[in-house]
Amino acid sequence: MISSFYKKLTPLPIALIFFAACSKDNSDPASILMKKAWVPYQVEVLTIDSNRTTITDKSTGEIRQTNTVLKSDTIYLVSTCQHNSLYQFKANGVQTITDACSSNSNDYSNTWTITQTKQMSFSQLVTGMIPVTGVLTGVNVSQFVFNSERNMYAFGNTTDASGNPVTTYDALTITTILTFKSR
Repeated sequence: MISSFYKKLTPLPIALIFFAACSKDNSDPASILMKKAWVPYQVEVLTIDSNRTTITDKSTGEIRQTNTVLKSDTIYLVSTCQHNSLYQFKANGVQTITDACSSNSNDYSNTWTITQTKQMSFSQLVTGMIPVTGVLTGVNVSQFVFNSERNMYAFGNTTDASGNPVTTYDALTITTILTFKSR
């Protein structure tokens, strides 16, 4: 049997559940992006450069290997004209960019896509007009954050001044994080 104390508390949890369900924004990322116009805010560029050099002593066969990793992190705010450029994501994959950096504020029509796993592709003028592909890592009605990663590799074989074979392997990972604010 339920005591009278607990019977009095029953409406409170029901009211709290109802309030939470009504106040939470259950919109999917695409819907949030299409509801607003967006302006670029900042760009963060993370770079990791990993290098492995192997030298083989030609007379003994001894192998010496060195590994180095260089990391850098740069954050900058976009220029005023870029911050005034509008990005609109519309239905059917249509994207419009109003470029405030040109003298006549040109509108560019492009395409955009987003998957249920938040993989996104769109055009932007902040780092170039080319479409960028990456992951939408955060989205709400006031901002969205987009990560794009590129990997580049280089291999090389040469000999040092003593005639020892030298092999190099270089891996460069560049992560670009774009933050847009809603307008």
